[in-house]
Amino acid sequence: MKILLKPLTLLTITLLTSIIFNACFMSSEDDKVGEASPQDSSDSTAYIEIIDTVDSSEHFSVLLERLECTTYCPEYSIRVDHKGEVIYNGKTNVLIKDFRINQMSTVLLDTLITKLAALEQFEYEEVYNKSSESCESVEFFSTNSRITFIRAGKIQVIDHFHGCLGFPGQVELTEFENWIDTSFDTMQYIEE
Repeated sequence: MKILLKPLTLLTITLLTSIIFNACFMSSEDDKVGEASPQDSSDSTAYIEIIDTVDSSEHFSVLLERLECTTYCPEYSIRVDHKGEVIYNGKTNVLIKDFRINQMSTVLLDTLITKLAALEQFEYEEVYNKSSESCESVEFFSTNSRITFIRAGKIQVIDHFHGCLGFPGQVELTEFENWIDTSFDTMQYIEE
């Protein structure tokens, strides 16, 4: 089904992005609705088509989700947008099970943009798990994350099992995820 909406304003695009990310952030611990990525939604195709109709190359969002694992892992998400707004949402196994909103400095925002550009040299697959052919080796009982990039009018979701080692860009992707945690001091929210 193709949706045609004309004219679309930047405000409309911003609201649509906000609605999709709020769906991730507004779930309770019990219903787990918020674990779905925009790509999992039945409306994701329409969303991508709408975004693609507008030149949004200056606008981006990054959503890092640290997911449940087989052991005791903190589950939370961090969303960063092109204006430097940072939203933390604690879910389970964290000290703060709530939202925290911060503003990143211009220096951090510039660094984020540089790191995003460096990641673009790799062609990431949608899923890296224990059975991915791209893994040179596998370490079981590792953590999981999902990172969603919305930039230049495109959505890219990467499900990243950290035990999948040796794929092209693996070190850079892991370092980027860890940089987000370190730069925004998420340990103050997750250490119990």
